[in-house]
Amino acid sequence: MNERDFIALLRPLAGPAGLNLDDDAAILTPPPGQDLILSTDTMVEGVHFPPGRIGGGFSERLLRTALSDLAAKGARPIGYMLSVAWPKGRDPKWLNGFVRGLHDAQESFDCPLIGGDTTSTDGPLVASATVFGLLP
Repeated sequence: MNERDFIALLRPLAGPAGLNLDDDAAILTPPPGQDLILSTDTMVEGVHFPPGRIGGGFSERLLRTALSDLAAKGARPIGYMLSVAWPKGRDPKWLNGFVRGLHDAQESFDCPLIGGDTTSTDGPLVASATVFGLLP
């Protein structure tokens, strides 16, 4: 599966706003009286989870871990950006499971995907989620 195919799998996670996931940037303007809270978590295959044990459970854990940082500040999540470097030749079934795990986590917290970056690598899988929240 190439990068464009993977982005096509991710596109439904952007929600009804119909964001253009072909752009690596997102614009967020907090409402008056609100602070924008940000947090990033990164997980590396073979360091944060066993090699080959990647899929929905991994991606759900990645997003929930990042969202827990917002909760610790008392912030309400409003979106997240995802960066993924996946090993070349990874089974496309893994990517489908990865997207399902993200979907499950973001549905639980009403937190859509708003951008990010994808690439392939000769090394282990590396994924980062940057979450955005609002705090009065």
